[in-house]
Amino acid sequence: MDFVSAWKASSIVLTGAFGILGLATEFRNKHTKKITRWGYFSLLGIVISTACGTAAQIIESSDDAAKALKVSITTATMLSGVERLLTPSGIPTVRLVMGAPCSDAVYRQFCSTPLIYPLSGDGAQDSTYAWMIWPGVKGGRVYAEMKIGFFRDEKRARACFNDYAKCNLSNASDIFGSVLGENYGQNYNLFAQAPDWNSHQMLVEVADKLSLSDYRSDGTMVSTKDFDRSMAVIVVRGSLLKLNLRLEKMQIFFPNGQEAESSLPIAQVFSPHSGIVDLVPLTLP
Repeated sequence: MDFVSAWKASSIVLTGAFGILGLATEFRNKHTKKITRWGYFSLLGIVISTACGTAAQIIESSDDAAKALKVSITTATMLSGVERLLTPSGIPTVRLVMGAPCSDAVYRQFCSTPLIYPLSGDGAQDSTYAWMIWPGVKGGRVYAEMKIGFFRDEKRARACFNDYAKCNLSNASDIFGSVLGENYGQNYNLFAQAPDWNSHQMLVEVADKLSLSDYRSDGTMVSTKDFDRSMAVIVVRGSLLKLNLRLEKMQIFFPNGQEAESSLPIAQVFSPHSGIVDLVPLTLP
């Protein structure tokens, strides 16, 4: 029996004892009708023991509530762990969309010119035409080397983004992978829209569900739930940089059919040494 339970039991016993004492002795003087010394003693004992019993009951109730809360937290943690086991992330694939507004000085004149190539509905063919007339490209080769690091902890992601020159993304991130985008050859996976009239932007899409090369995971992010409210740091190098594009959207596809996507704002910095570095917040829809 713990202290509180013993205290509660003792209070009950003492209350009964003082009650019996009050009955066994004269509580009031028969002649003067005043409370006797024993009456005061038993009355005081009843009051004190009752107060102690009440206090013990309050403490016990508080302890029970704390225990119930602890059990609830433990149960929630266990259920979350089970859910993480049931939703493995596996090795994800990615889709990246980059764009520049037609109001950009580089593209203003181009966007104001009527479209001079026919849209066939075939993404690859239309992209080939778009690259042929894209300002600064004119049918030339464009490539992008992209390194992607996923972070469960936002502070670590921001620290890497803010001081990327000293951050080894491959080692600092929880999951790392790389993507090579090219608008030529067998690895043709940079699709252009020049321009996309719906959004009034020049758009470049890195092919849908592109696998990550050089994949590495430290085991921190093993569930799709781990990607909710996580961060990605993306470093882009290559001739794509001269097109003055910004990352507009990122999608992540998991083998179990779930998806994660970027949310705003997407931060971006440019360094002559590092290239374009993006900080991308991620959520599960």
